[in-house]
Amino acid sequence: MRRLILSKKTVSRHIQRGFTLIELMIASTILIMVMLVGTYAYSLFATQWDKQLGNVNQAMTQIKQLTLINHLLDGIVPLALFEERQDPGFYFIGEEQSITAISLAGLVNHNEPVVFTLSLVERDGNPLLLYREAPTTANLILSIDQTIDYQHELALLVGLDGLSFRYFGWPSFVAKSAANYNPSSRSARAGWSASFNGQSRSLHPEKLTLNLRIENGQIKLHSQFTQDSEILLRKFEAI
Repeated sequence: MRRLILSKKTVSRHIQRGFTLIELMIASTILIMVMLVGTYAYSLFATQWDKQLGNVNQAMTQIKQLTLINHLLDGIVPLALFEERQDPGFYFIGEEQSITAISLAGLVNHNEPVVFTLSLVERDGNPLLLYREAPTTANLILSIDQTIDYQHELALLVGLDGLSFRYFGWPSFVAKSAANYNPSSRSARAGWSASFNGQSRSLHPEKLTLNLRIENGQIKLHSQFTQDSEILLRKFEAI
């Protein structure tokens, strides 16, 4: 009991006496160190949060754009061409890194068919997918090599590492007709290729794939079209 009473008296005298300057400096130093560590930890957290939020926003933008591109490609339709100096064909120009075709709805004009072009380009050192669009109501498509007055342009998938189109179809109308007439013949068959010209083949492709290389890996989009596009040419010829 005596020790406890002495201890209380000692504490009481210490409180009445107050803190020394050295004790205040030590306490202030500790407080400043705690504040510095807390500030640094918060700055790291805020930076990481902004980075993660930026990645999420970028991913959401890519998903939205990929959905629109897939819908655009699924809407591709064969447009028959009848030129006086050439055999009947279709308006479709497919290359390994670009495509020009007709779709039922565009990315800007959603309620009417459009002629569009998708191509890999580089701007300010950044590769991207360039989309150009023009309504068919303002462009009468008569030839596969005519100049199109594109009215809208969009930069899609900025930072794209690369892309490649692949097309599935018959090498020509003659080859397909020969195979249909004689299935056992050794004539050329339908297959995949890195290019497809609807005018020179007198056919429209039956399928296409778009392989996209992005930072997080690869994405492949698939689209399938009519397998009997030549029927449209016969209908027009009959008329």
